[in-house]
Amino acid sequence: MQVIYGTAYDEVTPACVEKLKQGISDSEWILFENSSHMPHLEETERFLQVLDEFLSRVECDRNSVD
Repeated sequence: MQVIYGTAYDEVTPACVEKLKQGISDSEWILFENSSHMPHLEETERFLQVLDEFLSRVECDRNSVD
């Protein structure tokens, strides 16, 4: 499982990110629209929520394999 994130001001366009996402199975793309290049500082609450949800899914997947 892979998370790809982008911000509204990144040089990589949504079309490029979509191609990248399609090439990585079980990936998801998260866009932080109110950030430049540091969503962990500029949208801290949302960033931590996304990170927590991702880590919870990874942990759940890992536990189901064990």
